[in-house]
Amino acid sequence: MKPKQTFRVVASLIGGHSFATWGSKGMIEFQEAHPDWELTCTAGDYALRPDDILNGSAANADGYIFFNAVTPRMIRALASTNKPVMLIDRIPPQEMAGGKIRSICVDNAAIARVAVQHLLSRGRLEHFIYFNPYGADHPTAYDWAAERGTAFRHALSESGFTCMEINSAESEVLGNLPKPLGVFAANDLAARQLVEAARTARLRIPGDIAVIDHAEILRLFARQKVEKEH
Repeated sequence: MKPKQTFRVVASLIGGHSFATWGSKGMIEFQEAHPDWELTCTAGDYALRPDDILNGSAANADGYIFFNAVTPRMIRALASTNKPVMLIDRIPPQEMAGGKIRSICVDNAAIARVAVQHLLSRGRLEHFIYFNPYGADHPTAYDWAAERGTAFRHALSESGFTCMEINSAESEVLGNLPKPLGVFAANDLAARQLVEAARTARLRIPGDIAVIDHAEILRLFARQKVEKEH
């Protein structure tokens, strides 16, 4: 009997959990389709502790998948293991350790376009904002948030609409914005902040404010795939 190929998958949950949530679902589907593989998921803040890769509990892994928040120091540690590594993150070519590290990154422009399509499909929205709590005061690690905002504004302008950006989800701010309002949140955590603020301001969701984030967009893609298959 052929022995199973075992992979310990290390999922970093920094900056939101949607990467890890969808990644975990993907791993489950892969496991079901490939019974000769065995996947072990170890969740933890490994991106800040490279020594755990070399000497800690994950040292016996056959390969690694990281979902985000990978530092240059971590990349060097992963490359030194000489084991297969896949990063679900945008990594500059000069940091790919001579081809030892592979990465898959999110198309932020495509995410923004789908957000616009979804909000416009509601038919009655004329006012739009992009909620980005990771503004100019945050490091370049949050460039993805700026890219989503730029693409969101561009896609709206092509349909004849304008968009403003807010960086704080205060209930008073939301209460003073024109309604009904379509909101694209930078990520799932930002969407939760905004929804909580809207409820504090006693605004109706989605009556007064319709909110979408990239996790919901992933669900839309998944729903479309299922509909096409059936």
